[in-house]
Amino acid sequence: MQHWNEISLEGIGEEIKDILYSYVKAESITYSSGEKQAESFFLSYFKNQPYWQEHPECVGTKPIKDDPFDRAAAFAMVRGKGDKTIVFVHHNDVVTVEDYDRLRPLAFSPDELVAELKKRADSFSEEIRNDLASDAYLYGRGVCDMKGGGSIQMALLRRYSELVRRSPEALPGNLIVLAVPDEENLSAGMRAAVTLLAELKAQYSFTYLSLQQLSLNCWFNRLKGSIMVKGLPLGSAPRFPIQIVQEAREAHSRGSTFPQFWEMGHFL
Repeated sequence: MQHWNEISLEGIGEEIKDILYSYVKAESITYSSGEKQAESFFLSYFKNQPYWQEHPECVGTKPIKDDPFDRAAAFAMVRGKGDKTIVFVHHNDVVTVEDYDRLRPLAFSPDELVAELKKRADSFSEEIRNDLASDAYLYGRGVCDMKGGGSIQMALLRRYSELVRRSPEALPGNLIVLAVPDEENLSAGMRAAVTLLAELKAQYSFTYLSLQQLSLNCWFNRLKGSIMVKGLPLGSAPRFPIQIVQEAREAHSRGSTFPQFWEMGHFL
């Protein structure tokens, strides 16, 4: 039987990037109908994977009550052995793009945006020019805050779904990824998610151990075993460091991605 930290991470860097590009294309400006685009992408990503086709009850939504845009908190989960459960959460709404000025049409297209920024490199500081020339970052609205972290969560959950399909006893608990709207506004999505978590707990007798996010202006913390993304502003274009994928791979190979959370107390 395989162990939970023996999932394959082969090719996960490109997988995360592919998810991120599609996620960023959803123009999910907060408190707008565009947020449904991000919700739809999140759901379709999982519903097209074998595990969730076999277990359709493990992906779904909790609608926000009386919401003018019919938004919802979305979730996908992988069920292993036992009641211990770790929850990963990210928001998939973004702030407006007025600060992109003449580059607003490119705000949701990372490759086109960086190409245009390079054309204007002479107007930037040396540090920014070096960053652009390094090709070490992706640029665009939402790449860091926080669809980058969300893409890592989604890719990892898919890998764990493959592990559980091969060896159902290999995962000593359950993993949930939550994607919530409205974080940049009034957090209506997270409030709906709290109700969702309570309902899942009642239905499956989950014991929640930890809730984790991968967010802007954080870092990869090997001591705490969590994957974080550091994001710094470039003018009006946040940037996502591609090397975080390699750090995540190295940490997981040492068995340090989730381990101690299985031993923590519950939070809900």
